[in-house]
Amino acid sequence: MQISHWETAPQHRTVPREGKLDNRDLMVGKEGDRRNFRLALGFAETDWLTPRHHHNFEQIRFPLEGEFQYAEGKV
Repeated sequence: MQISHWETAPQHRTVPREGKLDNRDLMVGKEGDRRNFRLALGFAETDWLTPRHHHNFEQIRFPLEGEFQYAEGKV
C-alpha cells in the first residue's frame, strides 16, 4: 500500500473533462489484488462535468464542503 500526504501526493490523471478538478491519490492498494482500492481527495477548482457513465468497481463520494452536483439538476 502506498500512502501520501496531500501536498506530495501524485495527481490522479483522469480522462479530460469540462472544467478543472485537482484529484490526488492519498492511499493506493496493490494492483491486481481483488481487494484493491484507491482513496483520493479532489478539489473542483471550477465547475466540472462528466458524461453519465458506469464503473466496474464500487465508488463512494463524500463531499467535505460545499455542494456536489451528481447529475443534471441533482445536488
